[in-house]
Amino acid sequence: VGDVWFEDVRTTRDGTGAVTAGGELAGLAWLTPHLGTLVQTADGNLIADSGGKWTSAHTGLGIAYLYAKIKFDQDKLFTLPIIRALVRGKQCYDPRTGTTVLTMNPALIVRDFLLADYGMGIDTAEVDATAVSAAADICDEWVALDAALSITAVPDHTTDTWTASGGYDSRIGTGDRVVLTGVPVPTGFTNGGTYYLIRLDGTRYQLASSYQNALEGTPVTFTNNGSGAQTWGSIYQRRYTLNGSITLDQAPRDVVEDMLDAMAGNLVQVAGVVYIHAGAYAAPTITLTGDDLRGPATIRPRKPRHELVNQIRGSFVDASRLWTQSDYPPVGSTTYVTEDGGITIERSIDQPFATDSTRAQRLAKIALRRARAGSLSLRCKIGALRLQGFDTVAVTIPQLGLSGAVYRIMRLDITGDDGGLKFDLGDGGDTTTGQMMGGPGSCRPSEIYGASGGFPAFTAP
Repeated sequence: VGDVWFEDVRTTRDGTGAVTAGGELAGLAWLTPHLGTLVQTADGNLIADSGGKWTSAHTGLGIAYLYAKIKFDQDKLFTLPIIRALVRGKQCYDPRTGTTVLTMNPALIVRDFLLADYGMGIDTAEVDATAVSAAADICDEWVALDAALSITAVPDHTTDTWTASGGYDSRIGTGDRVVLTGVPVPTGFTNGGTYYLIRLDGTRYQLASSYQNALEGTPVTFTNNGSGAQTWGSIYQRRYTLNGSITLDQAPRDVVEDMLDAMAGNLVQVAGVVYIHAGAYAAPTITLTGDDLRGPATIRPRKPRHELVNQIRGSFVDASRLWTQSDYPPVGSTTYVTEDGGITIERSIDQPFATDSTRAQRLAKIALRRARAGSLSLRCKIGALRLQGFDTVAVTIPQLGLSGAVYRIMRLDITGDDGGLKFDLGDGGDTTTGQMMGGPGSCRPSEIYGASGGFPAFTAP
């Protein structure tokens, strides 16, 4: 548990939990966090304050909670404040390293939820470790933000914090990689060195020496403020991350779908084994031709009118505004609008596990392209069973004008009449840029726009 806020006021507490700074409630409140370990004991202050209602048997094993005690003061406390805490969540197993660590990687978090007793409760052997590792690698790819983006920050060595000038910036967050420049930089840092952001609130940050240290909230300490302008440039962030919380009254299936959306991904079950996939282009290794067909093929170059969309908007959890729900700038296409008779057709897609607007727009961009993608249905012979769901496949059928066209398998069914296969194929990606694309009739990346008319300049997808 990191910082705790009363309403919008950040608190500071001493070793006993007493709030020493926190607006009107300084000296009137005590906060004691418990992390839900399997060896934690009952809160001694709560035992003493509850008059016997809370006992030493109330250990709360496996349950994280915050005990807040607030003394009434009629001149300062008119109602109970809303209490919010910045929480670093559950550690997850990483099959790539064999370690269990704090992570924002959606593939690892999805795996953990599938296995958890409060999730899907399946066995470890039922989740393919190789697929998890491949998806995790995609999520961990570094993606460049706008090359022109440079943030001026003011260091404070008394608190080891940095304050970003220019107000709120919803584009960056914890774990993002920056290059620090200054003449000189504070002692403890290196001019031109690479560091990783730890976001504390709307404008305050700390810098960590490694990505993992940033996730764990371990900053670089420094002894002076240097001098002159201190800037963060060459900013990169992980392709996909997942940050947020769930409640146990949510259907596990709905939770998994939201988690998969955080990495534009999918789950495929083959012979009782679950394969986790993240959204990224994958070069096909298999080509289907007319020789693989056992029946007619159906191609749909574009979606029917009632399914069309040319602009996506929605909400995300904005870390720059104390993790409150905000709207990300809409993502749309002038080309699509023209194709649709000049009419803007919107769809709302919320991103509950995105905490910066850049990632929210990146996911919306992928969703828009997929929503415009054409489709192809093939009835194939049983030999095509070497393919499985979410695989990419090249299709060469000259009669349909297809030569090495790349599709992704969205659905695979074994038909009961003759034991053949039915493939529903959709967005397969762009073979030139390796980006997720929209299929037939999709627009170029330069034609996708954001709120200001130009799409935010990040590299991929």
